[in-house]
Order: sequence, then C-alpha cells, then structure tokens
Amino acid sequence: MGAPRKADWREERRKRAWALKEQGWRQKDIAEALGGSEGAVSQWLKRGRAGGVEALNAHPPKGVPARLLGGMGAPRKADWREERRKRAWALKEQGWRQKDIAEALGGSEGAATADRASNAAG
Repeated sequence: MGAPRKADWREERRKRAWALKEQGWRQKDIAEALGGSEGAVSQWLKRGRAGGVEALNAHPPKGVPARLLGGMGAPRKADWREERRKRAWALKEQGWRQKDIAEALGGSEGAATADRASNAAG
C-alpha cells in the first residue's frame, strides 16, 4: 500500500553507474552517458563502495514525518479548486456579478474562478 515509488529510474541510474565503473569507465564518461553530473556520480560510487550495490537502492526520505491534524490527510489541490468552482457556480446562479464573485472568493484566483463560472454559464 502507499504511493508508488518515484525513485525507480534514479535507483536504476545509480546501479547502471556502478556497473559502468566496474567495467572500467571514467566518472566523467559515466556522468555524460547517464545524464548526471560528475559530482552526483562521485557520490553514487562513494555510496556503492561504502555499502555495496544495496546502498544504491532508493530509501525513504529522512526526517520527521508530517503530522496532520485530526488524523485526516491534507486536502488535494484538485479538491480545493473543485470547491471554489462549486461556490462560484452557486453565487452565479444567485445572480451575483462576476466582480463580486471574484471578491468573495478572494484575489486573482477568485477572479479566474469567477471568470470560468461566468463563461460556462453563458
């Protein structure tokens, strides 16, 4: 369960760098071939020397996990935008002017939401 791993391609790139180094490639050539910097390749190889190929695997981020209030996940941006659209539509149906909707929803994003609601309403 959980989110899919985002670092798969990075992990494979590190392992490929390790394999190329074992074949006798120079760090500069590895960096050029894999699209990384020489510094990054140097760090990957250092990790590989210290801990073997396993050290090149992706690891979960370090640090304190985020704490969410009330045991609920943070609202997604798409959900937030959808709520704004619903509010804009409701105000438009009540006869509010676009300018007033934008002001009620706040700022330039409110104006854009009001504009979309106005255009969609015809």
